[in-house]
Amino acid sequence: MTYNALGDPECGRQDLVLMGKREKPREADGAAWLEFLFAVVTNAAFLVPLRMLWRRRRVADVAACVGLVITSTFYHYCETFRVSIFGMNAGNWHRLDNVFAIAGSVTFVALLMGRASKAGPSQQELDGLRWGALFVGLFFQELNPWNVACTIAPVAGALAYAAWWLSTRAPAGHGARFRSREFRYAAVAQVVAHVFFALGLDERRDVFRAWHGLWHLANAASATMYLVALDPLPPNGASPSRARQKVEA
Repeated sequence: MTYNALGDPECGRQDLVLMGKREKPREADGAAWLEFLFAVVTNAAFLVPLRMLWRRRRVADVAACVGLVITSTFYHYCETFRVSIFGMNAGNWHRLDNVFAIAGSVTFVALLMGRASKAGPSQQELDGLRWGALFVGLFFQELNPWNVACTIAPVAGALAYAAWWLSTRAPAGHGARFRSREFRYAAVAQVVAHVFFALGLDERRDVFRAWHGLWHLANAASATMYLVALDPLPPNGASPSRARQKVEA
């Protein structure tokens, strides 16, 4: 067994990236459909925060969430049945899945900072955060999409920037947004989601990708509650941006 530059064995799922599709299509037996249920169908849970993002007119975040749902669904479908979609195998779709997972995580970072406004972050700061994390993420995904550190690194950089902004540039009273009951629930769901993700990294134990499916569900629940806590809709149901425009007028 040989190892690549980052210390990962060049075998298992890594073969899908290095060598392409090496296995014949998998028979659609009970085990395959069970994995399909856990790994593929659970992506539907992200349609809930996606609808919430749309109602809030968070266009950039909607694009990131749509990309995440599509690439994660295609990746896990190709991985489950060992097939290709649009000429790309599971390894190709996994790279794209990681890219949009990074973009989706930065959506959370932008939520922490708040909407662009005179008192909050500028649009340039939010755009720089999103594009900067995406550029760094693309580099690391070309380096090694199967090394978790390559997915964590750009998100960690975005969180570090947000921590600096919150500690030095956030307006007075900004921290009150993080003291709601919904925010605490979202944070707990996020911790649970990451526990499920870590458990799902062991392919030998997570045979049917059950832990990874629970990661999808808990992550979607966390995103939903973060949106409720950090970007609530006005009582009349209008988007926050439109409501703010009416107040300023």
